[in-house]
Amino acid sequence: MEGSSTILARAIEHQQGRDFSSAVREYLKLVEMGIRTPLLFQNLGVSYFQLGAWRESAHALESAIALGADSSELWLNLGHTRAKLGDWIAARDAYATAAARAPENPHTHAELGLARHRLRDLAGAQDAYRKALALAPDDAAVWNNLGAAAQESGNPDAAIAAFRRASALAPDFAPACANLGSALADVGERQAARDAFARAVALDPANAGARMGACFAELPILYDDPAQIDAARGAYAASKLAVLASLAIALPLLLSAQSRMPSVTVQTMDGKKVNTGTWSNGGKPIIVNFWATWCAPCKRELNTINEKYETWRKETGVKLIAVSIDAARSMNRVAP
Repeated sequence: MEGSSTILARAIEHQQGRDFSSAVREYLKLVEMGIRTPLLFQNLGVSYFQLGAWRESAHALESAIALGADSSELWLNLGHTRAKLGDWIAARDAYATAAARAPENPHTHAELGLARHRLRDLAGAQDAYRKALALAPDDAAVWNNLGAAAQESGNPDAAIAAFRRASALAPDFAPACANLGSALADVGERQAARDAFARAVALDPANAGARMGACFAELPILYDDPAQIDAARGAYAASKLAVLASLAIALPLLLSAQSRMPSVTVQTMDGKKVNTGTWSNGGKPIIVNFWATWCAPCKRELNTINEKYETWRKETGVKLIAVSIDAARSMNRVAP
């Protein structure tokens, strides 16, 4: 019979080689042998996380904590796992503990800010973002998030300053340009807003749909001439078709309701493949909303829909399906 040290060495080798399925099998052998150490469960939790087994990951990481592990890294990983499960309260608490254990680590404060942001604690989110920026002042993504929280709090001047800082630090960071355009539109700076939106689209044509969506949401502010509005709508429709095609979600975007849902494959939050042709609502309306975590107008739209959704559902039976077009780097912020 193999000794535990041999199995552990093999498990770590698999984990370092990113063969997480094999790593999990080896770690579970150790658990079955009655071995219970904080490091074992922490490594098991990390391997489960890499496999997308969020609940198993959370259980393993919490077992490590119960056995006495208390590192900032462990609490940070637990926060990520709870965020994947959509349990943003538990994620916030884990990130807060991580930040307390390693107050010099800007990443812990940035993640705490994101969790508070999701929970609509905008003041708390801004406080955490500022702490992160005090430690890492050149982090464009955190400046962008700070701007979004400021804009959602009704402070457009602070939002514009933060988005401009993000854009200056990372000139090719399209989300910051798009959000800057939205904030400028909020204060009536039309030409500057149009320029910011145009730069966002030029920087990242593959995601032009969502960024032009920000422009589309602000059309009455950006344009006076009906012909300009029609032209912008056309550009929005064309660009959104481009981004959907790039994501293999080739849903026709028309400015009228669809009588039949196109048949393409998308992925749910728990990793399941779903064909949109199976979406139905018994003849009642379905709203398919495309959004992204970095798109402030998109989130405002969803929040507005959420306020009315229960009334609409009772009156019409409408069903809402939200489809995120986040890239891999921001997908961990998406939750039900």
